[in-house]
Amino acid sequence: MNKKVSIIIPAYNEGPRIGAVLESLQSLPEDWEIIVVSDGSSDDTVSVVKGFDGITVIDLPKNVGKAAAMYAGYQKSQGEYVMFVDADLVGLKSHHLGELLKPILENKADMSLATLRTSDNVQVTLSHICFPHLSGQRAAKREIWQKIFDTIPDIKSLRYGIEVATKKISSGMHWKIKIIKWRGVSQVMKEQKEGLKEGLKSRAKMYKEMLRK
Repeated sequence: MNKKVSIIIPAYNEGPRIGAVLESLQSLPEDWEIIVVSDGSSDDTVSVVKGFDGITVIDLPKNVGKAAAMYAGYQKSQGEYVMFVDADLVGLKSHHLGELLKPILENKADMSLATLRTSDNVQVTLSHICFPHLSGQRAAKREIWQKIFDTIPDIKSLRYGIEVATKKISSGMHWKIKIIKWRGVSQVMKEQKEGLKEGLKSRAKMYKEMLRK
């Protein structure tokens, strides 16, 4: 293993947005790796990612859901520390990742998660204040993620339920969780990506997958 940190970005049809996320990560140390997992995307997600040097792309042939996409990236990764980041963030900077990783490097937490704080999207901020454990921005040592994935019996059935499952497993293991506030970072809503009607349908499906876990 020759990488210190692995950043894994699951992405489904994020071609219009993922470029900005990757651009913000160009100044990371050389011993950090970036892995993008295209979860059966039908748009130009893969080609956008391939336009950046030094990024590993996993192009899954069909959509398997967020949890399985995360696991695919994890299996490919080499880092002693593993971080997951969403592909639709707005305003992300490299220093935000340092803030997320710091409690883990200093052994002050078993896992850290970032909640978004932005004046540009009140809905995003409120959702992260009310439901911080649903954040997709997380960091932990590799051994912690291995325990999480080992505890999940069927990763392909979990889909968007991965954050809820991670919360339950973390509580059961009595791990210390540190919440970091990412100020100035927002997220593109599903209604913005897909239009109001389709976005609401996608959101309802996401919540259903979360709640059944």
